[in-house]
Amino acid sequence: MTHTTEQIAAAIVAEVAKIPEFGGRVYKAPGIGWDRVSFPAVLVDPGVSRITTNRTGTGRRTGRLQDRTTTVVVEIHERATSETDFVASLASLAVAVERAATAVHSAVPIDDLVVTGDSGTEVEARDQNGIHARRAIALEVTYLTIEGDPSAFVEPNY
Repeated sequence: MTHTTEQIAAAIVAEVAKIPEFGGRVYKAPGIGWDRVSFPAVLVDPGVSRITTNRTGTGRRTGRLQDRTTTVVVEIHERATSETDFVASLASLAVAVERAATAVHSAVPIDDLVVTGDSGTEVEARDQNGIHARRAIALEVTYLTIEGDPSAFVEPNY
């Protein structure tokens, strides 16, 4: 089985790929497969995890557990011919991406997912094809694993 961070990233990719505007152009970073000319597109970077051990569970959660927090960055890339076009487009796509990303609760057993950052619109490049802009959304995902097995989630204990 793959590491929990990879499972979370894959679940976010799967949910965001359902957004019709992207036409399937949703990739796990570093964006292998993206041709850099097809827009809009999304890159999902599983980022890094913080781990805290030495917690003893109760009830269904028994044994030494690891509290994990993973920061996932979802980058939305768009190309347009004018600045007003891409600002509006990225704002609309950001809403759809956030809605889709927060639906990963149904795919992986996480405790919480919180949007912790939004870069706003940033211009990546200007060329004869228009303006390439991006917007990055940071998601903080919290969940539990059993010590020694970073591939297995512990079901949330609500």
